[in-house]
Amino acid sequence: MRFLHKRIQHSKSSEQHSLYWSFDTTSISSYSETIRKTAYGYSKENPELPQLNLGLIVSENSGEPLYYKVLEGSISDPLALRQLLVDTAQLDTSNVSLVMDRAFSSPSLLDQLYKNNLGFICGSKTNLNYCKSVINSFARELQLGGVDTFLEEYGLQAKTSSTTWSYYDPSTGYRERKPLYIHVYLDPFRAAGERETLLKKLKKLQKKIKAKSPLNKPEADLRKQFFIKGSLGWAYDKELWQQNEKLLGLFVLVSSSVSSAAEALRIYRQRDIVEKNFNNLKERCSGRRMRCQESTLEGKVFALFLSLILLMNLKMRFHRAREEENCQEEKAKFLPDDVPDFLRSLSVIDVTSRKSENNQFFYWDLIPKKIRLTLEAIGIKEPPRFIT
Repeated sequence: MRFLHKRIQHSKSSEQHSLYWSFDTTSISSYSETIRKTAYGYSKENPELPQLNLGLIVSENSGEPLYYKVLEGSISDPLALRQLLVDTAQLDTSNVSLVMDRAFSSPSLLDQLYKNNLGFICGSKTNLNYCKSVINSFARELQLGGVDTFLEEYGLQAKTSSTTWSYYDPSTGYRERKPLYIHVYLDPFRAAGERETLLKKLKKLQKKIKAKSPLNKPEADLRKQFFIKGSLGWAYDKELWQQNEKLLGLFVLVSSSVSSAAEALRIYRQRDIVEKNFNNLKERCSGRRMRCQESTLEGKVFALFLSLILLMNLKMRFHRAREEENCQEEKAKFLPDDVPDFLRSLSVIDVTSRKSENNQFFYWDLIPKKIRLTLEAIGIKEPPRFIT
């Protein structure tokens, strides 16, 4: 915990402006019968196996993981965020904003974020009460389009509502009010695709209703959404279609601090960095299965976390080296394609240990010129030949 807190404080101190940290959870399957936190839950990969959940905070600036929490396998994403907020409550988070998906957009979670003085940018479900009236007032204008609502860099229509959020602050004993920005976006290409897909489903459903064929659960839900039951049975309702059709292609972001729709979308789209961390944890750091006992669980996850820090640090160094290379006329001669190629090239270098009566020292093989130039390109100092 001391290491994790120092890591977060280092991230805060190294950035002078507002910090954006992506937060999400992933499931890790396990065959262990001794780990108490394993449980059956929602898993896309191995639903037949019990699992652990891992919550991860990642810096959007550096791409590196800052904090993690091992969670019980059946715990939901909102509960995972609540546990994380308890862990980090003592930290100064005045200039920090969490970037999250819409699973974390419930009113109770927004209350918790405001209470903990944490900023946020997160997706929001369109059926939440605090979004409904805004969406209804913006939907038709966004569908008509226009220069004033057009985001040229994204090819989207967007409009922002500025309002306030009221919550009870236990530290003061009063209800406080803070700003809340609701950004509504319309993607016309997405809307067209969703409309075509939905119409095909409704046409198929209409035929099944007419033939009195049995319906599965998704079809029954769709019937309830677009059909009404009368004396002659279920019939398609145009008014219900019009009410739902205007929501096609719409998505919502909410933020406590970012008032620009374009800026909020730019920041939100960078949150895929946390997914890259999860993929590297499972694929590159051998974290797909938790093959250990209860007594070694925390130690193994901590070792995986350290491995992920080093791996993502290397990836960001290579990314920056590539960007610098693109700005120069002369290309670097010895910049490998990716981190795995670089790590494989290091396997040719041996470090030898020697012990004497008084001390122990290590010495490196001579490092080939190709590797020395790669280290220089990614900003890593060449180690001293002898280490005591």
